[in-house]
Amino acid sequence: MRTIDKFFTAVGGIGTAGAIVSGFLGQRVASLIMLASLFLVWQVWLTMEIIILRNAAAILGTQSNIRPRLSYLKDPLIISSARMNPLKISADFMLWSECTVMLWVQVPPKGQGLRDSPNNRYLLAHHTGKAEQKNEAYRNQFVLRHSSTHHRWEFLTSDGSAKYGSSLVANDGLEPGWHHFLISWDRTRPRTVFLIDGGSGGSDVSNASFERWPEQVDKLFVGTWVSEWSGHFCEARLLQLNIFDRFLTANAPEVRDSLRLKPRA
Repeated sequence: MRTIDKFFTAVGGIGTAGAIVSGFLGQRVASLIMLASLFLVWQVWLTMEIIILRNAAAILGTQSNIRPRLSYLKDPLIISSARMNPLKISADFMLWSECTVMLWVQVPPKGQGLRDSPNNRYLLAHHTGKAEQKNEAYRNQFVLRHSSTHHRWEFLTSDGSAKYGSSLVANDGLEPGWHHFLISWDRTRPRTVFLIDGGSGGSDVSNASFERWPEQVDKLFVGTWVSEWSGHFCEARLLQLNIFDRFLTANAPEVRDSLRLKPRA
C-alpha cells in the first residue's frame, strides 16, 4: 500500500473511532481526541515521506547516468609483438578541458611481458615527432607505461616544444592479475590524477599547470610505442578502454562501477 493510501486509511480509522468515543464521552471530547489524532497522523505521514524521498535521493546518487564518450576493447585483446595488432584511436580527447581515461590491464608476474626489462612497455603512447637537437625528446607526448629503469608505472606528457611536465608515478607492487588504471584531468583546477585499482594499487596527483601538455594530437597507440618497435609492445591483455568527458576520481560512481566489473582471470 502506498504511503498516501495508508494516510487516508488512518484518517478513516480515526473517524470511526471518534464516532464510537462520542457515544461514551460526548461529542466535544471525541472531537478533541480526533483533532489530536489527526495531527499525530499528519506528523507521522510527513516524516515517512521525508525518509522515503531521502532514501530515493541516496539511491539515485549512487547510480551514474554518465556513460563513456568513447569506448574500446569491449573484449580482452592480447597486444603483443607476435601479433603486431596495436589499437590506434583518435587522440582528440587529450585537448578536452576535462577527461578520464580508464583501462583494465592483465598484469603478468614480475619479469615477464609487460614487466620485463630492459625496455619500457607502453599501455598508451602518443607523440607528433621528435624534437630537433633534443635527444630522446618528443613533441606532444602522452604516455602510460611500465618503466624498465625504475620498475614502476609512469604517466608523462610534453608540449609542442618537447618540454616535459611532471611525471605521475606509482611503484609497482601489483600481484599478477587484472588491474584498473585511471588517468583523469581538469584543466580549470588544474589537477591531474593517476590511480591504480582506485588508489589501492598506487596513486599520484599533480596540481601543476597544463603548460607541458600536448598542444597538437594525432593517433593514440594502445599497447605499444608509436614506432611499433617490438620491444615496446605491452605483451598483455587489455580490456574496457573507456574515455569520459568528465573529471572523475575514485569516489565517482562511474569509477566504482568500473572497479566492480573486474574481469575474471
